[in-house]
Amino acid sequence: MSWDDWSLKKKIVGGSIAFIIAYILTIPIRDYSSLGMSEPTLGNHLTLIVAGIVVYIILLVIFNALWNKIKN
Repeated sequence: MSWDDWSLKKKIVGGSIAFIIAYILTIPIRDYSSLGMSEPTLGNHLTLIVAGIVVYIILLVIFNALWNKIKN
């Protein structure tokens, strides 16, 4: 496994952990009244976390591929 692969895996893990921490820390200051609910269920929170991490990973892989093309 090359250093680029390890670097990408570190970015994925680090970014995912940072996203989860940021999501959890901002739960109390969000306003859900526009959605018609006072507080979403735990399942809704988990769905948003998983969807956010998947989008982050997809974007990171795309940007990494573009960066490698530009660099080489």
